[in-house]
Amino acid sequence: MLVVLCHAIAHPLPSQPELTWTIGVAGVTLFFVLSGFIMVVTTGHGRFSPGAFMTRRILRVVPLYYVMSILAAVLALALPSAFKGTVFDIGHLVKSLLFIPAERPGSDEIVPVLKLGWTLNFEMYFYLIFAGFAWLDARQRALAVTLFFGASVVIGALTHFESPVLEFYTRRDTLAFVAGVWIGILHINDRLSNWEPLALAGLVAGFALVMVNIYLVDVPLIDLVSSVTLFCACAVLLLAGRVNRYADRVPRWFLLSGDASYSIYLAHIFAIGAVYFALSGLPYLVQIVVAFTAGTAAGFFVYFAIERPLTRAAQRAVLRPGRRAAAHVSPGAAE
Repeated sequence: MLVVLCHAIAHPLPSQPELTWTIGVAGVTLFFVLSGFIMVVTTGHGRFSPGAFMTRRILRVVPLYYVMSILAAVLALALPSAFKGTVFDIGHLVKSLLFIPAERPGSDEIVPVLKLGWTLNFEMYFYLIFAGFAWLDARQRALAVTLFFGASVVIGALTHFESPVLEFYTRRDTLAFVAGVWIGILHINDRLSNWEPLALAGLVAGFALVMVNIYLVDVPLIDLVSSVTLFCACAVLLLAGRVNRYADRVPRWFLLSGDASYSIYLAHIFAIGAVYFALSGLPYLVQIVVAFTAGTAAGFFVYFAIERPLTRAAQRAVLRPGRRAAAHVSPGAAE
């Protein structure tokens, strides 16, 4: 919903306000933290089968992403004037479908055909590295993942890569995933409550640093992205400790929003673009409300009409009956 709000506000603007951009960064960062958390919780304390893990993740993420990516490519070919920067290029489309980071034709921005899919390039990378350490136990795996991504970020900070793949995968975005992995470790060891006071302090500090970075000055070593990561990680840590306590009080519509969130994420930008194209004469505030509502509604429609039946069909075709239930977990973190 944070990402939908960000795009509903920023879509018609020539440049994105920093506050709006921060809202979108917070939504994506939350997604990455949750992803790391859920990977640990669903794989448990011991070793797991990397092949089975990757198969389930691919079945969960790829079908809908392919549908939306091909739709974006077809629309860019048929209605190029309707897009702000997306153009049809077969080579770029192929790399997008293979989750290979590449510069969009005509720009130096490293994004796939469906621009939102840049987060899924990271997600598939997370899956691959996490599965590569499947032979370790959970704590050893968390340490190995931390060392791998930590070293990658340091190398990325010290090196200017010409390769889009190397430049992309050495970004700091991966640290949010690492934070989620360690929150998952605390969760499966029932130690989240021990960290709640520190998490609350981190939440307040993270929010304060975000405000300082937006409205005052850049803080050395802790920039806006790092501040948002601190805030989101502490928020997940606090909330994860309350999941079991309050699970029976969560409204059904809220759970449904979580189930549909992957579709909302991938589909909302089409509806938002259509709203601003059709209702350009309305007051800007009205356009924002209509765009946000339409983007969310489009996501729910795609979930029921496309994602759920498509995912189930893919699971039936590939997985044995005993593994299907394990493959169908909350799509909120694309898990």
